[in-house]
Amino acid sequence: MPDGYGLQEQGNQAILYNDEYVMTMYEGPVIDNEEAMQKRIEKGYAFIGERDYEFDGAQINQQNYYKDGVNSCVYTFEKNGQTYIITLNLYEDQEIPEYDDNPVTQIIDTLERVN
Repeated sequence: MPDGYGLQEQGNQAILYNDEYVMTMYEGPVIDNEEAMQKRIEKGYAFIGERDYEFDGAQINQQNYYKDGVNSCVYTFEKNGQTYIITLNLYEDQEIPEYDDNPVTQIIDTLERVN
């Protein structure tokens, strides 16, 4: 966990927060990215972009949404044989942080195999 974050855990989900960001992290089986996108759109989220890229050995799908003044960036990836979804929530006036400044990439970089 990056320094300076509070943590609240519920089962296989964790909420990380500080003064700047709120993130949720889920580990477990996930549905197809396209199906997940449609479900979010049906719930009223406006789809604003998507990209696929590689970071620290993980193939990452990033989908960005907007709803009620909040941008939500949903990162889906597999690392060390585990599947994860991390959602970074930002107020609409905050820019999506790039790699080195993005708390999600900091988390991805520190994930280790859990036995």
